[in-house]
Amino acid sequence: MDEFGKEMAGILLEALGVGPERLDVESWIMACHYYPPCPEPERVVGSLEHTDPNVLTVLAQDDVGGLQLRLDGGNNDGAWVDVPPVPGALVVNIGDVLKLVSNDEYKSAVHKLRIKSDQDARVPVATSFNPPKRGDSDLLGPLPELVTAEKPALYRSFTMTEFLKFRPEFGHGGSSTGGFRVAHDVKHFVSRAVQVMDPLVYDMEEEIAPDM
Repeated sequence: MDEFGKEMAGILLEALGVGPERLDVESWIMACHYYPPCPEPERVVGSLEHTDPNVLTVLAQDDVGGLQLRLDGGNNDGAWVDVPPVPGALVVNIGDVLKLVSNDEYKSAVHKLRIKSDQDARVPVATSFNPPKRGDSDLLGPLPELVTAEKPALYRSFTMTEFLKFRPEFGHGGSSTGGFRVAHDVKHFVSRAVQVMDPLVYDMEEEIAPDM
């Protein structure tokens, strides 16, 4: 599974026009989830909608299914669709780290789980892949090859330790990418505020001056 995750990360990077060596990954954790059968599955929540705090997740579904993905863009923007299990197939979800590193060329897969069966338990196995280097000097951020004058860096640099500490503030049902976004419009707003405030200051000085 480790080799498969590395190969998938390399393919995703090559699709962006950068070399697979630009982002190394390794399997961080393998989790086996157990969702028991429910007599009234339509009345329960399997999991909240969320994105994964990693580069990518490789998921082996069982034959019960229940994974749903939220569409992004197009006529069905925001709609939820089922991801039916296919025998022998693996599902690859793009995570928040790849979204940041790709400078939003890739989007995190927003997904959730719906309990489907009143007879069978659901037992999927998920493997999370992230960069192996986690030191304070091992910075990640938008790859320089994906930053242009037309599309500047949308996120600041960060370490994996910082990223993972930031995640709990948003909870399982959120995404932590917003906390690293660069506000490119700040300079414009400050400049505009100065233009608006200058006449006001001038008028106030003219009114106050006689009394002084």
